[in-house]
Amino acid sequence: MGDSFVVLPKDTMDGAIWFGKNCTRTPGEPQWMEWLAAAEHDAEEVFELSGVQVPQVARTHRLLLSRIVGQWGGDMGCNEHGVMISRETVLTRMPAQEDGLRGEDLVRLALERGASAKEALEHLIRLLTECGQKSECFVHPKMYTLYNAFLVVDKHEAYILDTAGEHWAAKRLRTSLSFSNMMTIHDDYDFLSEGAHIDACQRGWSSSAERLDFSKSFSAPMAASLTGGQIRRSCTTFRLKDYRGRPDWDVCVAALTEHGGFSPADGWSVEMPCAHASWWPTRQKGQTNASMICRLSTEEAPAVWATGTSSPCLSVFKPIPFEEGVFAAGPVPGERYDADSLFWRHERMHRLVLENYIIHKRMYQKEREALQALCRPAGDVLVPEGSYDAWEQHRQLLLDWFPLVETTPRELWLPRPFDLFWKRQKHIDGFPATI
Repeated sequence: MGDSFVVLPKDTMDGAIWFGKNCTRTPGEPQWMEWLAAAEHDAEEVFELSGVQVPQVARTHRLLLSRIVGQWGGDMGCNEHGVMISRETVLTRMPAQEDGLRGEDLVRLALERGASAKEALEHLIRLLTECGQKSECFVHPKMYTLYNAFLVVDKHEAYILDTAGEHWAAKRLRTSLSFSNMMTIHDDYDFLSEGAHIDACQRGWSSSAERLDFSKSFSAPMAASLTGGQIRRSCTTFRLKDYRGRPDWDVCVAALTEHGGFSPADGWSVEMPCAHASWWPTRQKGQTNASMICRLSTEEAPAVWATGTSSPCLSVFKPIPFEEGVFAAGPVPGERYDADSLFWRHERMHRLVLENYIIHKRMYQKEREALQALCRPAGDVLVPEGSYDAWEQHRQLLLDWFPLVETTPRELWLPRPFDLFWKRQKHIDGFPATI
């Protein structure tokens, strides 16, 4: 799950395109951001990925990818040409497919191959057609299936691609868009897969006498309620429109850290863009494990900020150098808890804060906001001098912040199922019993 948005130039203060995403996954799935080098290949080569034979291309682009440690593909990223792609799962009523590429595979493949948003979209469609896509289950295998929607953006334009099994619809965006695990294309598509309308009619989901409504035909009943997607989309859309003279970067951060008036233990579906997992089956895979913001301009190189952690409401958006060079993000996180990586140090803090969210958050809020201020664009300076060092500063400062929170009492009325869920999750993720 997750939330993605793109704000087009007519809606921004600086006339650039702004992109943002919260990647929402299972707690304990550490995300890692890294630059992957460009490479030359034999264009006749075929390689295996997720059990599928994929044709190679002559050159793959350099790209920044956010992915689960140990996984080949990722949920979001950008390449050397300033093409940004994010993917969200969408709840459909199409049958499950065991064979095909994963959504994360498709994100990386399109970033490796596309030098523009349109070209990346074409690669996505070609790969979907030739290789197919693998579905995921929602809560239980016999319930609805999850396929993928993709947001593809460059400095000139943006596209949205909704999919359901072998079917897809795509359109070029004329207005800014926020979406959250729900299809957004109705009958306003620019491109449609062959056979989609016929299949929808045969299944009784559409009429041959009318133009196909892709979302209405292929979305699962109650998708908005089960995923909390409509509420989250409303939250981010409100924040993105609520400028009131604030800089674009501030608005994007506000959208990705929005709780919509809820506390982490509230609700049975994922209704907060800044998501915290809980014991409900519909929320057990609902934690924001990585967040990213990007500014795309025709006059300047892309600028990227990311948390490198879960829970953006408790974290810091830090700049990532776009040019060649070493990205000093600290040690790669282990697949289970470790004491050194930024991801797991922050995750330890996140779980401490959940024990008394309002009070614990305040204990180090001033220090965290001071570090965030060092990374915030200042006027025409998108990346203040020295702010790339914030990655290591954040990792070290967490050691100073732990005692501030650990010495503060837990909330007396913390819901017991919520508390038990997180105690069990700490055991699953290998946290020492002493912390």
